[in-house]
Amino acid sequence: DNRIIQEVATYIYEHYADNLSLEYVADKFNLSRSYLSKKFKTATGFGFKEYIINVRIQNACNLLLETNKSITDIAFECGFNDSNYFKDLFKKVYGKSPREYRRNQS
Repeated sequence: DNRIIQEVATYIYEHYADNLSLEYVADKFNLSRSYLSKKFKTATGFGFKEYIINVRIQNACNLLLETNKSITDIAFECGFNDSNYFKDLFKKVYGKSPREYRRNQS
């Protein structure tokens, strides 16, 4: 059980910028959506969508610190379809905007 969830987590980590849905990933690994959702939460402590968002935000942090790319470009590169949603979510997670994060960390 945990081996397949580890494979799913690895797949998400490698494809976080893609348009990933529970349905798509469940089909890819020949699992039912409900089974994947339940097992993923049990094994990782994160909901499926929550895990994807965490991976995307973490990669965005790296890009904010390691590149001079615009925040909008980073948002899209990390799989967010809406840069305003990304900025709001980032601020919710870190308590500061992506721009403030970049400025304060450098």
